[in-house]
Amino acid sequence: MLPSELETLIGRLNHMASIMTMSRHFLSRLRYYFDKSKEPNKKYSRIFFNKSVIHDLNLWLLFLDKAYNGISMNILVFRKPTHIYRTDACEYGLGGSFSDGTLWRWAIPHDLLHRAHISLLEFMGMLIPIWMDVLNGSLSLHDCILSLGDSSNAVGWMVKSNFKSAEENLPDQLAKLEVSRTLASLILSEDLILWSQWMCGDDNIIPDICSRDWHLLDNDLINNLTSLFSNSNQQRIPHFKMRPVPKEIDLFLCSVLQKLPKNPLRFKTPKTSGFDPGVDGKNSFSPSACKAMFSWKHLLSHKEMQSVSPSAKPSAKETLKANSKESNVEPYGIPSDMYRRPLSLV
Repeated sequence: MLPSELETLIGRLNHMASIMTMSRHFLSRLRYYFDKSKEPNKKYSRIFFNKSVIHDLNLWLLFLDKAYNGISMNILVFRKPTHIYRTDACEYGLGGSFSDGTLWRWAIPHDLLHRAHISLLEFMGMLIPIWMDVLNGSLSLHDCILSLGDSSNAVGWMVKSNFKSAEENLPDQLAKLEVSRTLASLILSEDLILWSQWMCGDDNIIPDICSRDWHLLDNDLINNLTSLFSNSNQQRIPHFKMRPVPKEIDLFLCSVLQKLPKNPLRFKTPKTSGFDPGVDGKNSFSPSACKAMFSWKHLLSHKEMQSVSPSAKPSAKETLKANSKESNVEPYGIPSDMYRRPLSLV
């Protein structure tokens, strides 16, 4: 392809991407080839694409065919989400929650640890609940999905990706590209609209517990969450239940991680969420009584007490109050993509 032809193609596809947002994942490599053709002393008469770009162009044929057959207005505008997913990830597990209180978590196999960057794991985690609902038949035509996470990188990659960063090696780029293609295929095939939004990590309590507290069995984890919310004096306590990650998704996640080499720099010591109940249990005395007990202060400073795990964090925390009404909370606003420019700038 001639450089001038590629420039024209990128311009036209860019207009198309403003309508079909998931197609933005597959423009960055085309732009990379065009920018490379303009480098000094490297003027190409023709541009030859690798297999990755050819695969992108094949996906673009599907995008264009779908646009030609017509796109519903319901997936072109921002609407109140019909499905809200909250996700989180750590170096040894992924987890999240659905808006109805359903939980999921996936432990990274031992032989696949220390391979992926935490941002990639967050990105993979945001894909899982969407895929689970697609396989479960819980998503209907033109449903609006809002995916919430505490990783700004992963949240941005949900709708747009640039995998030609100089800081990343080739295996990481290919892994994120594989995840983005799978995500785009799901959204395209099911005629869905997807928005993503960043949320503060301190507010992402339930997914954090699901992804980190692997020392708890599923029933123990559910009982722990139920106890936390019942202590927060909320009228409505979510009905938590655990849904296993389907085998199809499990195999996909393992295949992505298997293609990444182990990186000693990515080794992290396992750390729990801090919300699990400690062995010391609840305090049976009032704070005023504690201040008057010198012997209790002396006991707390004793070296032998340092090994006792602390009690759970206060369940009356504001973040727990907000999370206890996940299905009703509206932490989202209009995405920046939907902002209208002043008429003078159009």
